[in-house]
Amino acid sequence: MEKILCTSTSALSSTKLTNEFERAVLQLHKQILDMVAECLVFAGLRHGDVSAKSMGTTTAEFLDFLEAQSKTQVKILEVEVRAGQELLRLHKTQYEKERAELDEEITALRVGRTEAERRCAELRTDLRKCRSELACHVANATDIQR
Repeated sequence: MEKILCTSTSALSSTKLTNEFERAVLQLHKQILDMVAECLVFAGLRHGDVSAKSMGTTTAEFLDFLEAQSKTQVKILEVEVRAGQELLRLHKTQYEKERAELDEEITALRVGRTEAERRCAELRTDLRKCRSELACHVANATDIQR
């Protein structure tokens, strides 16, 4: 497998990489090749081919890599948490602003409803007066016709 990866990696290295995808594939090939080499080192140590010193160096490098990766992930998560908090604060501010606007609109509509009810009551009173006056005029007209 190592030979296959070496061959494909060297083939990719020899060609001119025109786009970012090809460069990413080359980098991935190199990383996989390094990982395979480390696995072979570990396997060789089990079989007694590799010294304990080189194994310790590889293990230390791997542990350093894991530590750096975990620190990076912690930083990324901290940034995501801060971004989430900021987004939450923005949404809360927007919600409070919209709520205040809706409260003002509700108050204006209540005032409008009260005014409409007052005018409606006035119109009913005027209508009753008009009916009473009309009834009086009809009664007078009936009296005049007799």
